[in-house]
Amino acid sequence: MLGSDKSPTCCWWGLMVNFFKTLLCSPNIDWTATGTMIIALITSLLAIIAWIQLEKANNISKADFDQRFKNDFFNEKTRQLFMLFQYDLMVFKREFVNNTDDEFPYFEVDSTQFDANPIFAIDLAEMKYRYSAYEIDEFLLGHFEDLGLFCKKGLMDIEFIYEGFSYYIEKIHSNKQIQNYISWTRKEEDDGEDIYKNFDFIFNKVRCYGKSKKN
Repeated sequence: MLGSDKSPTCCWWGLMVNFFKTLLCSPNIDWTATGTMIIALITSLLAIIAWIQLEKANNISKADFDQRFKNDFFNEKTRQLFMLFQYDLMVFKREFVNNTDDEFPYFEVDSTQFDANPIFAIDLAEMKYRYSAYEIDEFLLGHFEDLGLFCKKGLMDIEFIYEGFSYYIEKIHSNKQIQNYISWTRKEEDDGEDIYKNFDFIFNKVRCYGKSKKN
């Protein structure tokens, strides 16, 4: 008959209304237990929604943290130092400080090799032939220590670290002059064995991750 067709929405709504009418009129329902169950279901649903929203917020915050670290890492000074170590232009040295038993650690550019290759100057906004160990710590090794610590604490994923920093980590960690400096520092300091342990950790971590990707 004309006008007798009902939309699916109307049918669904009618079924729901009939279901709740039957439920409310049933004398066999324990409303205390039913109410408790409904509250538990609603609470669980709200908890799931809250967890999803929190996960989204954490992902956004984590991505922002990762990006800020990349911006800090890829600065002019870090890039210049990496280039000098990459081409084995840096030599670790130390000199005694007058009137003390202390040694002052520093890195000196191999001027003979550097001057023989003028192309190196292209990436150096300001040429220096000596860098204190404090500069190497602040602008280079400190970043790798942070990466190791962030990985340990779960603040950065190993995949992100591997894709963005593994090349730099492996090049610097394998540099002979850097290893000379780390060995000297560990001998000079009390409890020195802990110095640059996070750097060692992230170096081994990215190497293992890289091998697992190839298998």
